[in-house]
Amino acid sequence: MNAGVSLFREFLKKHIFLFQLAKAPYRSDRSIHIGIATDFKKTLLVIAPFPTLKNADHAGGKTHCHYMQKLEKDYEITFICNFSEEERKSNWQERKLDGEYRIVSTQNYYKPTFIEKCINKIIHILHINKLSYYAFFIDYYKKRNYIAEMKKLKASGYNPAVVVLDWTQCIFFSKSVRKIFPDAKLIGVEQDVTFLNFERRIMLAKTKQERKKARKQYEIIKKSEIRFLSYVDTIDVFNRKDANLLTQNGVSLFKIRVISPYFDNYSMIRRSPNMSSIIFYGQMNRPENYECCIWFIENVFNRLPDNFTFTIIGSKPHESLLSYASERIRITGFVENVEPYFETALCSLVPLLLGAGIKVKVLESMSAGVPVLTNNIGIEGIPAKDGLEYLHCETADDYISAITKLAGDEKLRNLLSENGRKFIKETFDYERDSYI
Repeated sequence: MNAGVSLFREFLKKHIFLFQLAKAPYRSDRSIHIGIATDFKKTLLVIAPFPTLKNADHAGGKTHCHYMQKLEKDYEITFICNFSEEERKSNWQERKLDGEYRIVSTQNYYKPTFIEKCINKIIHILHINKLSYYAFFIDYYKKRNYIAEMKKLKASGYNPAVVVLDWTQCIFFSKSVRKIFPDAKLIGVEQDVTFLNFERRIMLAKTKQERKKARKQYEIIKKSEIRFLSYVDTIDVFNRKDANLLTQNGVSLFKIRVISPYFDNYSMIRRSPNMSSIIFYGQMNRPENYECCIWFIENVFNRLPDNFTFTIIGSKPHESLLSYASERIRITGFVENVEPYFETALCSLVPLLLGAGIKVKVLESMSAGVPVLTNNIGIEGIPAKDGLEYLHCETADDYISAITKLAGDEKLRNLLSENGRKFIKETFDYERDSYI
């Protein structure tokens, strides 16, 4: 009898607690009893090298934020990310999503010790020991901070249903994440296959010593990238070319999903008949962007007639590019709205020498009806047809010929414009996709 009474009392206590819990106000920043949130939403941990913010100024950040905004409807999200000093001082609170942000920042949040600085320097110099696979993307002490944040969450009782590791940098944490949260589903998001970019750096190296170093970096990155992908359950890539590249290097096909990258859709732009400029746009402190612009100016643009102009659009232009500014070469820096440039552009130029993954600048230009001139690197992962949906150029002479022909052939301009818009509409649809 006593045993029955005890069981009845325990039954009442449990259900009274659940009733009180159901009436409790909802909090999105639970830390101690964070598992309670699973009664309402599943928990999702996002680990990224950059903050998840609206209106990001780089293509990967826009894609990342777009898919996080879709997921926050069904998941309670905790973000572990690194903020630059500039971002910390900006109005990022107005741009953040609803989840909890746990910031890993070497400037203020954590100051490395002298020994840690020395270790990191040695790793960068030698590229040989077990820690070297972190050194190319995330400093040794930053890696420690990310893992420390995960352990704090674990100690507080946090146990995410899903962990998203966005960008290759954070996929390198997959083994550690697997140990800390063994029951979570791990999703690795490859914004691009990083070892392909490092392979291309070998070809651009100018000296034998630089080539040797670049090859060593490529070998380490490739081995590490493939290794750490083995610890995740699902790999999201943004084009079939990257999917094929991973499977050719031993990654299971059954782990890989191809989803659409996010891009700003400019299909409503009305093109002006007065097309006055060749344009390039992107984040202009990235080597793959400013180096290809310099190549184009020196090898192509300087050989074009004086009636052509070149407009370089994008934030933070590198100092090596600024010296080329002139009456015919305009370097705008950051602009609030690129639509006026798309409306009057003769063509959008993407003569990349470096880079990997799908190029959002190509998708956005085509969506606007701007004819695109690009090479193998610029068009990779985009199954567009040369001569119908874009113009393929590899050499300086190819670009000169294509630009000259485009300027004098209205029928070709209209064909590329209409076909490009139609191709984007039929081929890329990020609204139907999700990281999960």
